Amino acid sequence: MLSKLALRNAKRCFKDYLIYLITLIIAFALIFSFNLIVFTDDVIELSTNMDSFMAMIIFFSTVIVFIIGILINYMNKFIFEKRSQELGTYLLLGIEKKSISRMFLIEQLILGIVSLVIALVIGLFLSQIFIAIIMNIFELPYIVKFNLTYEAIGLTAVYFISIYIVVLLRSSRRIKKMNIHDLIYFDKVNETTLFQKKIYRNIIFTVSVILGIWGLCIFHGIFSPENITFFFPDFMKSIILLIVSIYGISMTLPHFLMSFILKNKKIKYKHDNLFILRNITSKINTIGVTIGTITLLIALTLVSVNVSNLFTQAMTFQNNQRMPYDILVHNAYDNSDFSEALDLVHKNYTIEDQAAFKVYTDRSTYFAQFIVNELDSYDSVNNYISVSDYNRITGLLGMAPITLNDDEYYINCNPTVLPVLLKNKDQFMLTHPNGTNMHIKDIVSDHFTSSWADYVQVIIVPDSFVEGMEIINTNLAINTVEETTEEFYYETSKVINQNATKEMDEEGEYSFYVMNTIQVRGYYLAQDRSAITIMGFSLLYISFIFTAVTGTILAIQCLSDSTKYKFRYNLLSQLGLSKDAIHRTIFKQLALTFLYPLIYPIIICISTGLSINQLFLQVLPNAYVIWGTMGLALFMFGTIYIVYFITTYIEFKNNLGIK
Repeated sequence: MLSKLALRNAKRCFKDYLIYLITLIIAFALIFSFNLIVFTDDVIELSTNMDSFMAMIIFFSTVIVFIIGILINYMNKFIFEKRSQELGTYLLLGIEKKSISRMFLIEQLILGIVSLVIALVIGLFLSQIFIAIIMNIFELPYIVKFNLTYEAIGLTAVYFISIYIVVLLRSSRRIKKMNIHDLIYFDKVNETTLFQKKIYRNIIFTVSVILGIWGLCIFHGIFSPENITFFFPDFMKSIILLIVSIYGISMTLPHFLMSFILKNKKIKYKHDNLFILRNITSKINTIGVTIGTITLLIALTLVSVNVSNLFTQAMTFQNNQRMPYDILVHNAYDNSDFSEALDLVHKNYTIEDQAAFKVYTDRSTYFAQFIVNELDSYDSVNNYISVSDYNRITGLLGMAPITLNDDEYYINCNPTVLPVLLKNKDQFMLTHPNGTNMHIKDIVSDHFTSSWADYVQVIIVPDSFVEGMEIINTNLAINTVEETTEEFYYETSKVINQNATKEMDEEGEYSFYVMNTIQVRGYYLAQDRSAITIMGFSLLYISFIFTAVTGTILAIQCLSDSTKYKFRYNLLSQLGLSKDAIHRTIFKQLALTFLYPLIYPIIICISTGLSINQLFLQVLPNAYVIWGTMGLALFMFGTIYIVYFITTYIEFKNNLGIK
């Protein structure tokens, strides 16, 4: 009999808590799909770095399993409380606690197993979509193959069993502690707030705001350009301060909103404002910790998606900056023999165009030392490229040639030093070997200096300037018709000598350099695409779960008090409020409920985004990319969040019988 009752109750739960079950299905589907991805040979063999993808996904899956476990435990507790009268009646009828516990556990296990089975089917299809996206990132074709692996199924099963063992044990303990009186009269218990006295609320709110500002300031300082080292204790301090601030503000802000509105009669008595705000604040007051957790999850979601988008933009741009040519060969000193490298290239690719260039030095440190003093850069000598060589290598990149008179020079630098050089360009003095004083024609930044010479700035001079000057290295830039690959890089590294050489100067100091090297764009592309895949998919993976969990908790909380709200809205109808007006009131109440936990996370997302942007600015095309990534993060989160809001709005009206 109890088994039949458990099955009936499970069916009822499917109907009453559909949003929760859908989230559970999606969560397990994502877990299973990512498990399939990391055990797919086609993905692992894309790059040598893709082994890290497996470790990262398993780590994030563990975090997600913990979050899903919390969600399931929360929902079990929530369902238990909502069915308190039913369970109390069972006890009153003489049914043993052990039997009630077994019935309740069977219900939850049925819900979990059904969700898992559906999730496995959906996850199988999702894995193909994700693998296709990864292949697209690597610009490779992909044929759909439904490969079920024992490792993926087994790992997903372990996650599922681990969650439900803990959750069912907690549910069993909860039932053992129950008594008839508390269960029968559970819904009669008055709702209480955490902070009864106004003075305590005011103090906690004020302290929480101060802690939040303090945490954001510490976070900003960590990523400041002036801060050379990353100090982990400061980072953890800022995170802890923000978490405390989130909970404090989430639990006390409603009181300040109500105090403000109650003092303003124009707002207070306008339309249905008082009715809506009383409903919202009374709910938030009693679930302050839950709202704080929702706010924290939203903040983590927005920051994670923003960092993922920013990381993807930075890696894509950095690759073009670091390796603009398909192949770049460096020979030490005045060694123009590239025959060995060219033979390797000809065996594998068709050369589209090529250009050789030399980097010179006069061992002067004026410009380099200036940058060291201003930006704490590393010490180095000035390095020069002749204007004819410069025009050849920039021509391969489609850049327009420049012209220089014998008394002019041109500086090309990284974006980080451009403002400093422009500000102080009148202080720079350069003398031609023939004794002529030279002046700067222009200072520009096109991000390619690190590929031409391993410094933050390159001085472009007339050809006559470098005649007889010491040559640091001789280089050959090559563009090929075909895409270069990571495998070609490893092939060349076996042939070309890339051993470091140690040399002592006149002052007895040693310097290390590599005699000959070869750089391959395909290698860097593979490494960067691996990093984009690992970081991007991992953060988006956990962000989607956080979004679904927050949407589920908010939706269930809004739909849980249908009986109470039904009485209130029926009263409005009896007072003459039209059906359309009631619909608008419901919409505004739910919209404000969903909007409330978003306010602080958006502030945190913008503030932390601008802070992290200080770090990424060196590898981004401009300072405005951050606004695009933050906008994309809000859009991606908002799209899912709005789906939960719309679903809640429809279900809410259905529960009230308003159509």
